Amino acid sequence: YFTTDTTAALRAAEIEADVILVAKTIDGVYSADPKVDPNAIKYDKITYLDILIKI
Repeated sequence: YFTTDTTAALRAAEIEADVILVAKTIDGVYSADPKVDPNAIKYDKITYLDILIKI
């Protein structure tokens, strides 16, 4: 699915941006939305490869 974050990332790629800064109201990267899923797991460290494996 696509979100406004996806759109921002695509646009950043189009203009060859060096960085994307996205402000959120949560304190990290989770396996699911922690506001919706009480079982969401917070990742203290995650790599690009970790994400690819989880997809």
